[in-house]
Amino acid sequence: MLSWAGKKREFTLHLFSLSPTTIQGFLKSWGMILVSEIGDKTFFIALLLALQQPKELVFAGTFGALAIMTLISVGLGLALHELDAFLPALPGGVPLDDALAVALLLFFGVQTLRGAGAADARGAEEREEAAE
Repeated sequence: MLSWAGKKREFTLHLFSLSPTTIQGFLKSWGMILVSEIGDKTFFIALLLALQQPKELVFAGTFGALAIMTLISVGLGLALHELDAFLPALPGGVPLDDALAVALLLFFGVQTLRGAGAADARGAEEREEAAE
């Protein structure tokens, strides 16, 4: 906390609050990022780049990209949270944006599984051709 007291004014700036809710939110966010980013293709690409390029440059690029994507995600999250008040709820009280999020998750999950299946089939064909 920063404080400044003048003759007639008192200014207090709370840089961050360490309430249990804040700590819990921080730990959940950190854990989610750790689980989703370690082992991601981006992680391996950054590793390969760091082996070939100056490490400081690779770090600056990957950190900058993560910062920009975080800002975009937070901005979209805030905008959609405000939009939530105007969207109707589905039967059963399920918010429309939650249903859309589930639908998108399922769509991209199925697309990823299809892509993995196609990659396995292509890999088997390439192994057969290499064996001949």
